[in-house]
Amino acid sequence: MRLACRRATQPDLDRIADALKLIGETIHDVEAGGAADFRFHEAIVRAARSPTLVSI
Repeated sequence: MRLACRRATQPDLDRIADALKLIGETIHDVEAGGAADFRFHEAIVRAARSPTLVSI
């Protein structure tokens, strides 16, 4: 999380915000909500720009 906070660009922050919004929109749908949650966390990992985290 700290790496993402330090390294995130505006496009990264936009992706994270979009993913968070999607979580709110799909909160009552197990499959879509789970996919949105994954997308949110993936956006944070990518914003960290850590090859190790991305590979996990």
